[in-house]
Amino acid sequence: YPGDYAASTLYAPKLTMSLNDLKSKWSYYFEGYYKDNEMFQGLKTNEAEQHATRVHLEARWNDTFSRGRYGINIAYRNETSEKPQNYGKKGFREVKRGVHQIRLTPNFIYNLGNGFALNGSFTNIYEYNYIGDKEGQGDFIMENQGGIDYSGLMPRVFMRLNLFREDTWHDHNNATERKRLTQIRPTFRYFFGNGAYTQLEARFPIYNGGYSNDTRTQIIKSENYETRYGIKYIQPLAPGLTGTIGVTLLTIKAKNKATGNENRYHSFRPMVGVSYSF
Repeated sequence: YPGDYAASTLYAPKLTMSLNDLKSKWSYYFEGYYKDNEMFQGLKTNEAEQHATRVHLEARWNDTFSRGRYGINIAYRNETSEKPQNYGKKGFREVKRGVHQIRLTPNFIYNLGNGFALNGSFTNIYEYNYIGDKEGQGDFIMENQGGIDYSGLMPRVFMRLNLFREDTWHDHNNATERKRLTQIRPTFRYFFGNGAYTQLEARFPIYNGGYSNDTRTQIIKSENYETRYGIKYIQPLAPGLTGTIGVTLLTIKAKNKATGNENRYHSFRPMVGVSYSF
């Protein structure tokens, strides 16, 4: 990515925890990680330090009815990051970011019959920037996705085709910018019958991909096209213990409408994980 000075691997150990209340319709979820480019290896010569953190707390309420289920998630998230940004011959400067988020997500699954179901998830986010270039700025973000599921092909196969749309409104010093991202997200899952399964997933941009424009002039300032392919395999290792291994291939094409410049970025992201339930 532009402005990323990491010449070493970025490590991000993540902890997740779910608690289910068996006497009510509530469950609780925690997620946290710390990421940097110094962990386990040290910094290389002339390499700048970068790191990031996340703490996510969420309460989830879900209920069922004759044709499916519905629910709502309420969450608080804190994220921080600090990394260098390239300024050409002027070198680089440290770019800091710290945000508080309040997240509200109603969701549903409605069974249509014959193996088909509709799904929807609508995340509304209020984000307050307390560190960085946008300190004191409040943003509003909507992450909506919905589509159709199909599990009628054969008992061990599940397929999903979703449309994802993200809208972001930035407002600071009376200057308003809006960002949009639209993608098609297919998923294919095959179950092996012993608790193990493999999952193929992808993301394809549609329309203008991801782009930003000035809401007063409606002029598009930049466009960003992301294509992603991923595969992962989940295998039970012991009672309550599950292992995951996977890899994601990512390509991004970025266009600057003001200068006409176009850049492409490629990323290879392996992943290994272990989870324990009790």
